[in-house]
Amino acid sequence: MQGIQDVRYALRLFRKNPGFTAIAVLSLALGIGANTAIFSLIDAVLLRPLPVPDPDRLVAIYHRDLGRGGLSSSSYPDYEFYRDQNRVFSGMLAYLRVPMNLTAGDASERLSGELVSPDYFSTLGIQAQRGRVIQASDVSAKGRNAVAVISHNFWQRHFAGAEPAIGSTLTIARHPFTVIGVMPESFRGLVLDWSKPPDVWIPATMYAEAVPPLEPAPVLTGWGFHSFLVMARLKPGVSLEQAQAALSVLSGQAASQRSQVFRDMRFTAEVYPAQRARFWPSYRGPIIQFLTMLGAVVGLVLLAACFNLANLSLARAFERRQEIAVRLSIGAGRGALIRQMLIESLLLAIFGGVAGLLMAELIMRFLQGFPTPFRIPIAFDAVLDWRVLLFTFALSLLTGIAFGLAPALRGTRTDLSVALKGAGDGRSSRGGERLRGILVCAQVALCVLLLAGAGLMVRTLRNAIASDVTADPSNVLLVSFDLASAGYDNTRAGAFYSALQDRVEALPGVRRASLVQTVPLGGYRGGSDVLIRGVNDAAEQRLQVDFNVVSHGYFETVGLPLVQGRFFTRRDRGGAPRVAVVNEVWAQRFWPGENAIGRSFRLTEPGSPVVEVVGVVRDGSFRNLREPVRACFYVPLAQHPGRGMNLQVRTAGDALAFVGAVKQEIRALDQNIIPGDFLTLESHRNASLSQERLSASLLSGLGVLALVLAAIGIYGVLSFTVAQRNREIGIRIALGAQTAQVVRTVLGESLRMVVLGLALGVVGALWLTRFIRSLLIGVDPADPLTFGAIVILLGTVAAVAAFIPARRAARVDPMVALRQQ
Repeated sequence: MQGIQDVRYALRLFRKNPGFTAIAVLSLALGIGANTAIFSLIDAVLLRPLPVPDPDRLVAIYHRDLGRGGLSSSSYPDYEFYRDQNRVFSGMLAYLRVPMNLTAGDASERLSGELVSPDYFSTLGIQAQRGRVIQASDVSAKGRNAVAVISHNFWQRHFAGAEPAIGSTLTIARHPFTVIGVMPESFRGLVLDWSKPPDVWIPATMYAEAVPPLEPAPVLTGWGFHSFLVMARLKPGVSLEQAQAALSVLSGQAASQRSQVFRDMRFTAEVYPAQRARFWPSYRGPIIQFLTMLGAVVGLVLLAACFNLANLSLARAFERRQEIAVRLSIGAGRGALIRQMLIESLLLAIFGGVAGLLMAELIMRFLQGFPTPFRIPIAFDAVLDWRVLLFTFALSLLTGIAFGLAPALRGTRTDLSVALKGAGDGRSSRGGERLRGILVCAQVALCVLLLAGAGLMVRTLRNAIASDVTADPSNVLLVSFDLASAGYDNTRAGAFYSALQDRVEALPGVRRASLVQTVPLGGYRGGSDVLIRGVNDAAEQRLQVDFNVVSHGYFETVGLPLVQGRFFTRRDRGGAPRVAVVNEVWAQRFWPGENAIGRSFRLTEPGSPVVEVVGVVRDGSFRNLREPVRACFYVPLAQHPGRGMNLQVRTAGDALAFVGAVKQEIRALDQNIIPGDFLTLESHRNASLSQERLSASLLSGLGVLALVLAAIGIYGVLSFTVAQRNREIGIRIALGAQTAQVVRTVLGESLRMVVLGLALGVVGALWLTRFIRSLLIGVDPADPLTFGAIVILLGTVAAVAAFIPARRAARVDPMVALRQQ
């Protein structure tokens, strides 16, 4: 009953002080909302369990190359061997994510599909929402396994959620598949590191029909075809360590089953909890580091808001000293008053938490505008589920206690005789002033930390953009093709690409058109082993380098400058001598001080011809702008045909204005070809810099918020201090103190807090920014320009915030001040 009365009393106080209430709730909403949004992101990426029964019993199996140390996925024979020979798993599955082409009449669509083993769904322990899932009986005989299970989203898009979807036919890569089931909405596949969750699941035995191969590929029989992801369910009582020991033995036994070609490749199986396999394990460290940074940043913002509110609450407690003294004098216990003030703080925190949920929704929409925030195609689904709501509720309660406890303890410790007379308790006032000064000092220090992070990330983004060697990327149109799904072989694909390049290049307003296999800055690298003899080498060395397949005109299209030699031309055909263009790193690494033109190297495949270097181009980043440039060579498409190419078109004006014309040329060549998304090279580059853009945008916004909170804190503390010292200031003026002297005195006292906060903040920032060194590009964590700008900015803002109450103090009327009690 007493608690209800305390709540009612607190609500009446809020109504009487709407300005304080609004500032408190808004500050908390920003702090709690930012923390809730980042926690939702962390939950979606790292914490949320798989939507399957007993997800903690699921494990993922990878292979580590003992020669090079990197992780790889598994081959289908690996999966079958482990499935049949193990004694630690109750079930095992394998799946392969591939793009698929869906046709319906004259319409075509690109799907995200998964080729799955027959025990995929049974091992996961999930059932279809409609119909049934793929079973072992569906793949027992060739010709009876053309079945498909579709996602809930695909069911809604194509069948409007209607039951007739079951038994209907989907034409994928010109082959009919019968729909036998619809998955629950909650199931969106097992991994996050894809730009789009799967639309359809098809038996792996239908690989050739769903994805027509370039040539008869041993996808299901080749031990060296390491493309399948494998997961398993532990038997009851089997630990992760026991599973690892068993798989280590089996992977050694499997080595003897591989053909002679792969017998020398030494692999060992490694077992990971399924939760750690939502994306490629090697990405986990950088992702955790980035999310930790974001979590620390929003935590600092909330802490700054708490310091600000504690200052405001201290001021309110001083203003209420007479009310508190009266209640104490008539018998109220100090514990009851502390409880009352804590309830007020908790109510403010709860109101701020509710408003913070709305703020979190806005921030999450902002975050989802960055398609690849971790430099990998990760698709996170941040939602306000019960875990996020529980986090917000707990955070609100802790925040209420954090900013309410000190003012409650300070405000209820007062001299009754002095407070009842309405006079200031000098000892109490000085103690409260010191505490408020400490809080302002802490706010300034936190502001320095946030602004330092924002400044370093902004400079990182600018440096990354400046390092892109592409000339005017906004004028280059990019679109990808998958001719494999359309049934093209090498010969047809080469003819299609050649005709398309000529037709597009003939369009009015198009300056150049070309084709490239791996678009730089897309997060992928084309790696190849080569045999090369350096200047002082007596024998060839086997080295791994980057490589790319491009058509003639590629370097002119993207604006990559020629350093030496020549570019590719139409004369570099299939029957002509093999040629290559290398970058500067290649030339300086293998032939330093020598002319690279005319030098040669060989690929490691048996029977590969000698490749002559005909040109050297300027260095450019391949996988992303963060990694150092590696040795790279380019080969002409006509001599290395392939079906997975990307068209690049340099235009005289807005590149996106040519989308319609390019689509018409594609349809004129083949109406069944489904191009990917059209975008500019600038948009492609910006997507590769999603993490940097997110960091710079988020930290800048939060840094500005912390700066505003610090300015409010300085202004509020000085305004309150000046109001307390009106009588003292009036006496000084009456004794002859000049306006400038009063202003200097007040400013000097306030700026001492600011200077101390700046010093503590700079020292703390110099220490903490060391931990984000790997997130920076071209800038040192202790960059003097960044820190100098922060000190000047924050010092200026603090001086302006302090000058207003200092100027007001200088205008105190001595007669009015001396009459005050």
